[in-house]
Amino acid sequence: MGGALGLVGLLTVAGCGEAKSPGVVAAKTVERGYAPDRLLEIGRVHRKSGDTTRAEQEFAAVLENKRASEEQRRAALRELMATCIEAQRFRVAIDYAEPELRRHPNDVALLRLVASLAAAVGEGLKARDLYERLLALAPSDAESELALARVMRDAFADRLGAGEHFERYVQLAPNGPHAGEARAFLQELRP
Repeated sequence: MGGALGLVGLLTVAGCGEAKSPGVVAAKTVERGYAPDRLLEIGRVHRKSGDTTRAEQEFAAVLENKRASEEQRRAALRELMATCIEAQRFRVAIDYAEPELRRHPNDVALLRLVASLAAAVGEGLKARDLYERLLALAPSDAESELALARVMRDAFADRLGAGEHFERYVQLAPNGPHAGEARAFLQELRP
């Protein structure tokens, strides 16, 4: 019995069996003292080799690194979002992006990406709110009008609300790639 407990203690000290979340691993990477550029480089190597878990950890470590410049943080976030999307970890990508959205609430590209991810994972309320914020910042963004119309139609079954946004899409992009879809929906609404 004493031998078994000793083995468990040895394994625990050695780290075996200890669940390590990506955040814990990222924090330990920061503790190692790697410069943000080095973390980015390591993450890119892992991403290129297909090791999305390790890549994610390195890019997340840049976001946690207090020495990271704004440029390095933005590069890490771009890489991190792409890595999570490639791994089909859409909710995780949203979780990484939200603190950055709080820091940069008017970042149109990030808003668009997070809104589309929220719609993809069925978070209609979040997607709607983000698309509305996006349209407040870029009122002539036809693609956001289209996306919001789809969210209103699919997530909320709000045909009239969807119709307003499909109409706006057609006004902004009368020959756009989705004008046929928008016009067909609008035709269905007419009595």
